[in-house]
Amino acid sequence: MPAFNSANTILTSVHSVLAQTYSNLELIIVDDGSTDDTKLLVLSLADSRVRYHYQDNPGTGSAGSPRNLGLKHAAGEYIAFLDSDDIWMVNFLSTHIHIFMSLDSSVGLTFSGYHTFTSTPDLSASYAYRNPRLFRNNYYDLLITNFIPMPTVVIRASVLLTVGYFRTDLRGLEDWDLWLRVSQKYHIHRINQDLAYYRLSTNSMSADKYSYTLLEEHYLSTYFKLNPTLPASVRLISLTHSSIKLLKNGISQLPLARTITLMLQTLFYSLRSFPLSLLLLYSLIQLEIKKCISHRS
Repeated sequence: MPAFNSANTILTSVHSVLAQTYSNLELIIVDDGSTDDTKLLVLSLADSRVRYHYQDNPGTGSAGSPRNLGLKHAAGEYIAFLDSDDIWMVNFLSTHIHIFMSLDSSVGLTFSGYHTFTSTPDLSASYAYRNPRLFRNNYYDLLITNFIPMPTVVIRASVLLTVGYFRTDLRGLEDWDLWLRVSQKYHIHRINQDLAYYRLSTNSMSADKYSYTLLEEHYLSTYFKLNPTLPASVRLISLTHSSIKLLKNGISQLPLARTITLMLQTLFYSLRSFPLSLLLLYSLIQLEIKKCISHRS
C-alpha cells in the first residue's frame, strides 16, 4: 500500500485489509514522503501484521517507486496491491487464494470487477474493465486497452521475480506496463465477482482523461517501436483505438489540425478492418450519448 498524505482515507483502507476472512497476511505500507499525520495513524495500529516503511518522495509522481520498495520487503507467496484510498471487500483475499489453488502454475495473475465510490462505498456503482477479446490473447488485448484494475489484482510473487517490478518513469501507466510483461509469459484469470471499491477522485491522474490519454498514446507508440515484430493487426487496432479515445476525451482541447488528422486516420484505418469499423461505430454512439447527457444536465 503506497501512501502520500493519506491521513483522511488510509485507516479505512487498512481496516479493509485487516478485516479479511483470509487472515494469514502482511500489510506493507510505504509512506512516500507524507507531511501529514499518515505515519502517526499507521503506527497507532495495534496489529503485528502491519509493516511501515518510509521513503523520501523521489519526485517521479509514480506509485511504482513505493510499490517497488514494498515488494522488496514482501515475504508472501502472493502479492496484492491496494492504494491508501481504496477498499477491499472482506472476502477479497480468500476468493483470490481459493481460485489460485484451483488453477495450475501457468496462471500468474488473477483480477476481478469492482465498485466505484466517492465518499461512501456504494454497491450500486458496479464496474468491470472490459476485455475487448478481439484476439483471444490477453497480451494482444491488453495492447488495445488496460482492462486489469490495480486494486483487484493478486499476483504470484514468483511471477514478479521473473518479469521484474514496476517501472518508475511511467506515471499512471506503470500497472499497464507490468500487466503486459506478465501476459507475455503467463495466463491471466478474471474472477467474475466485484471484490473491491475504487475511490473516484478529481485529483487523480486518470481523472484528467485528456492528459491521461495523451500519455497512453505516447506509451503505445513507443512500445510498438520497441517491439516491431508484433502483428500488424494488433498494431493497427491498438493505435486506432488510441486515436478514438483521444478524440472522445480531448475533442474540445485538441488543435483543429490535430483533430482533423486523427479523424481521417481513424476513418482510414477503420475502413480497412471490420472489427475497427464496429469499434468506431460503438465509440461514436458513446460520444453522442455523452453529448445528450451533458445537454440535458
